[in-house]
Amino acid sequence: MGLDTQTRIEELRKSLDADENEAHVASDERLESLRQQGENHGAVVDGQYVVDAADTAEALPDQPIPDGIEVAVTYDPANQGVVYIGDGDPSYPLTDVPQGLTFRVSNLSAISIRAPNAGDGVRYIAEVPE
Repeated sequence: MGLDTQTRIEELRKSLDADENEAHVASDERLESLRQQGENHGAVVDGQYVVDAADTAEALPDQPIPDGIEVAVTYDPANQGVVYIGDGDPSYPLTDVPQGLTFRVSNLSAISIRAPNAGDGVRYIAEVPE
């Protein structure tokens, strides 16, 4: 009993689309998604966010982030103490410059921070379309 390589090759070429219908691995939708992930975006969103209340988790501002782009979140040098990224357990402490983390999120608001001192916070930066 031999291996039917042609059938196996055809099986490997097929995949499922977002609706779970058969689609070619290199469908237009997938190629466009990959193109967008790899493109250089024409603008940068950056800013500073400080917490209004001590020990209360607050989400960063509402800002869509393109698929495949990472957001860098860093410790703000004006802080008086530690800042935690995350609103639960675990939370990730940032204690000094140049500490930071990167995230792949669809919106900046998916990232929460909290700090023991009101007015402490983070800086963030990411590429976005113009």
